[in-house]
Amino acid sequence: MGEPGTVEAKSLASRTVGELTTAQLRGVAAWAAACPALTMTCRRWLAEGDGRRLTDLPHMTVEQGLEAAGRQLRGRPAYYTVSSGTTGPPRVKGLASREDVSSAHVSQWRPMRPGDVLLNLFSTGGAYLTAERTAALCGAHTVPGVTEAGDLIGLAPSLARIGVNAVAGYPEMLAFFARTVLGNRLGLRPRLVIWTGGNLTSGCAALLRELNPELEFWSVYSSSEAGGVAFGFPDCALGVHHLWPGQILELTAERCCLTRAVGLPAGRPLLRLPLGDRIEGPVTCPCARDLPALRVQGRLNDMVRLYDAVFSVDSLRLAATDSPEVIGAQVILVPEDLDDPYGPQRSLGVRVDPRTAVAGRGVADRTRARMTTQHAALRAISERSPEAFWIECGPLEQLSDCLKTKPAVVSRGHAPDLWSGKGH
Repeated sequence: MGEPGTVEAKSLASRTVGELTTAQLRGVAAWAAACPALTMTCRRWLAEGDGRRLTDLPHMTVEQGLEAAGRQLRGRPAYYTVSSGTTGPPRVKGLASREDVSSAHVSQWRPMRPGDVLLNLFSTGGAYLTAERTAALCGAHTVPGVTEAGDLIGLAPSLARIGVNAVAGYPEMLAFFARTVLGNRLGLRPRLVIWTGGNLTSGCAALLRELNPELEFWSVYSSSEAGGVAFGFPDCALGVHHLWPGQILELTAERCCLTRAVGLPAGRPLLRLPLGDRIEGPVTCPCARDLPALRVQGRLNDMVRLYDAVFSVDSLRLAATDSPEVIGAQVILVPEDLDDPYGPQRSLGVRVDPRTAVAGRGVADRTRARMTTQHAALRAISERSPEAFWIECGPLEQLSDCLKTKPAVVSRGHAPDLWSGKGH
């Protein structure tokens, strides 16, 4: 049981992570009541007696959350970012303080030491600011990174001379860094990496450990709408993050919503804000910290239909990369209607990026076997129509400005090649 006066996570929904005290829940309801669209519902909730539940409060939209935050900024110093975040269209977000990572976070989550030098591979936006802010709070220095192999090769002597011993980036950026350093014997040997934005696979982690077998992995789960939500430490299981106090995540099949208390030093308040991610929690973590643990599985709105089965794009990618020999994966959609790429599919493929350059057919075959074992519906479809599902090895299509892998790409069809797995 929780402490007296605590709203327990398990009483709020079928799956929740974290808890708020009754006072904290009343505080965030009163804060949200200042938003005109939420005023009546929140005031009615506040006026009720016993039996009030978080699930009786309204969901705050991204726009309402930004509106409420904007009211707090009036007459105060602020800075603004532009990001599409987890919900699609770009938005301007104003912040009274850099809330992705604050001094409250770094009091426990402190990846760097004074004097460390961080190579920040992020270019712009919230992730870049998170890395810069983290370094500043730790007393470390930062160096802007590059995402072209030739540029990194040219900069390597200077990076070594100034003592770069930490690297921050998306998992794909970190894989690029490791491959360039190892392939060109640049001699850079970081002590730690900080990653966010996506799934750092076991294959990517193994590649990075070739730089330094004792490499530390630190991570942040955040969104442009909510700032820093949960954090991972070197002694955590890969991909597990710990939810910061004063927050509750409601997890259902349809949505993932975050509520954050008022007055926390780490992040602005939020009321049942949909994050758009598929999250597993609570999960166990070998670090045994007294903080709720969760694992981000992917996006909620990425379902595709193949024959009579429905699959999540990210669940397919997770199954494909569930091996140290695979760095990343990308789903290839062959829709019946090119104007509806996530509609019914004629066939479905997965392109994997092997950890080693000479992979051959074996990686594709083993990936196919692993995926059809983890997805019974995919196995049934493959047995009935082998041409409906295939695996191939090759470079993944990425966003040019940040090296992030596109989760899925659309193709008019698929031609078999030397690297394809069985079934095509």
